[in-house]
Amino acid sequence: MIKFLPKKLDLFLRNLRALKESFKSYLYDYLRFSKYSIKKTFPDDKTQLQSKIISLYHVLEKGLIMPKTRLGYGNERILQLIQLLKIYKTKFNSNSSVHYNSALKVLISYVDIHSKTKIDTTYIQDFLRENSPQNSINGGYYDLDLKLFTEKSKGNFVDLCQIRNSVRNFSDKQVNVVDIKEAIKIAQSSPSTCNRQSSRVYLIEDKSKMEKVLELQSGSRGFADKIDKLLMISYDIKSYQGSGDRNTGYIDSSLFAMTLIYALTFLGIGTVSLNWSKSKELDLKLRQVVSIEKSHNVVFFIGLGHLNKTTKIAVSARHKTEDILICL
Repeated sequence: MIKFLPKKLDLFLRNLRALKESFKSYLYDYLRFSKYSIKKTFPDDKTQLQSKIISLYHVLEKGLIMPKTRLGYGNERILQLIQLLKIYKTKFNSNSSVHYNSALKVLISYVDIHSKTKIDTTYIQDFLRENSPQNSINGGYYDLDLKLFTEKSKGNFVDLCQIRNSVRNFSDKQVNVVDIKEAIKIAQSSPSTCNRQSSRVYLIEDKSKMEKVLELQSGSRGFADKIDKLLMISYDIKSYQGSGDRNTGYIDSSLFAMTLIYALTFLGIGTVSLNWSKSKELDLKLRQVVSIEKSHNVVFFIGLGHLNKTTKIAVSARHKTEDILICL
């Protein structure tokens, strides 16, 4: 029996075991995602159906607050949304659903902004005549006053959290880099696994690069030119070890980023989060546009700017708290 293996062989076997564990863990993740994620256009599962409804009405909701709303937008999405709402009403209790009713409110707002145009919304009105939303549930958009934003952002923590919204129409006033540094300093108090502090923030100021990055991201169409500065949130893979850490960078950087967003809000800066859950090809293209460390994984972007005196904000209805809390 060999008691001691040669160092090279021992290292090879260790790496082989680590590779096996990584493969098992990533396969486990893939199989679970494949099993439970949405695959159908019209799902049967309640959570999947509701998520599709939210996703569709939120796209319409965002269209209502664009700097220049494109009249007649989203026709195919509206047709799909109406079909999903009909399915939901047939299968589940639509009266108690926040998102069913919020979707109806969004459709009402859509009809309202087209009421004095030649855009035909008859098919939406026909649907709404048979489906009235509960007045207690909001949807669509509202006007946020800059004075109120400033007051609440400097108030208590509840005020700060509730006044934070995704802003998609910024003023021409530039964001001071000193304030960005201050917000990052505040965000450094965020927790991270074993205090590894893997989060890294890239600041993009160059308008040409920003335009190319946002085009790849594709979630800021209609307001990309209004974003003054862009933050790219990432984490350093070198901070982690083993398959058990495969998702830890996303956890740590997201905790950091949420604190950063609250800090920016506290300093009077508007933000909009833009996700980066993209293909390998798009990730490689991004790395050609901006210089990113090879070991850094991009998580998402934060668009920055100052609010106008009055800014349209999407309602973005939230789940009921009892639907979030699961008591074991």
